[in-house]
Amino acid sequence: MKPFDKINSNINILNMKPNEEESYSLNKSQDWISDLLVELNEKMSERTQDQYLAQSELDIKIRLKRVNNQPFGNVLLIKGELNVIFFTECVKTLKEMQDHLNLEFKACFVPNHFAEDEEYADLDEVFIENDIYDVHFAVNNQADLKEMVHELIYLNIDLYPSLEKDHDVDAMDAPSYTKQ
Repeated sequence: MKPFDKINSNINILNMKPNEEESYSLNKSQDWISDLLVELNEKMSERTQDQYLAQSELDIKIRLKRVNNQPFGNVLLIKGELNVIFFTECVKTLKEMQDHLNLEFKACFVPNHFAEDEEYADLDEVFIENDIYDVHFAVNNQADLKEMVHELIYLNIDLYPSLEKDHDVDAMDAPSYTKQ
């Protein structure tokens, strides 16, 4: 894996060699990753967008592999790690703060006609090559990595970021009552 590779956010699954793994290390030097960081920082207004972007990070290490699987046909398997540092507001104080997210993921892209098949309508995970993968749908054999990463981030970020993570401010500020 070369540091800070470049890869298009839309990958044509059929252009990949079958059963050969490709590894990438990606960061905000790519436009599509930079766009995701800008969106994550969009609530902030004390500085310029470029200043927030300069102090934010989105690093992705991924391994891609095209396999042929029944019943899906050509499937893109993705295993990776995602590390994000971005700016948001504390829900308690409304002050600017940095937040982060670190996670490992396994995802796959299957042809989108399975999304419309009644048998597979509620499909969100599949078991392929002795592992479980979150399902995404490829349209015309195109896997949209940007949308997949966007979904991963927004499904896993802290919805209630707080500067006071180590203690509950509300409980500490609440008056204590004792029965007399």
